[in-house]
Amino acid sequence: MLLEKSFGIVPLRKKNFEKPADEPVLEGQDLKRLAESCGADRKTIGTLVFQKEKQLWEVFLVQKAQGHIGFPKGHPLKGERPEITAERELFEETGLKVENYLSPDPLVENYTFQRDGKKVLKTVGYYLAEVQGKVVLDSSEIVDGFWVPVEEMSVKISFEQGKELAAKALSFLQNI
Repeated sequence: MLLEKSFGIVPLRKKNFEKPADEPVLEGQDLKRLAESCGADRKTIGTLVFQKEKQLWEVFLVQKAQGHIGFPKGHPLKGERPEITAERELFEETGLKVENYLSPDPLVENYTFQRDGKKVLKTVGYYLAEVQGKVVLDSSEIVDGFWVPVEEMSVKISFEQGKELAAKALSFLQNI
């Protein structure tokens, strides 16, 4: 399955990939079962957003209303494919649109947090993509958004798991 294969960075297949017809699509219950098989209580999908500026990669980071800095992400709608969730959440939060996927498989981040006195395990699948468009932030969710050189993203990101994800993404970008 798509997310099961992506606990690291996979080789680049081709830009603007199309999934083979026989490759399973994670939807509703499949996505839920995968997250549960990882022990996750909650699952979301996001995008690591890149652009090349003067031949150098930059990444777009968002500061959520809670104050932390990371990547755009959100919850899938019922029956929604992960790539569609990533594109929808990216557009809703930033106004940006995916122009080109850099890899067909997402990077996966797992972490825990406390909610109502209970420990919650969360799984997030992040797609790596080049984007286009003008940044228009959703002020109900995003306090700020900014482009930074990819080499600096780990310094800006709030949580350790996000920093680890950034290191994997940087390694990937250096090899394409």
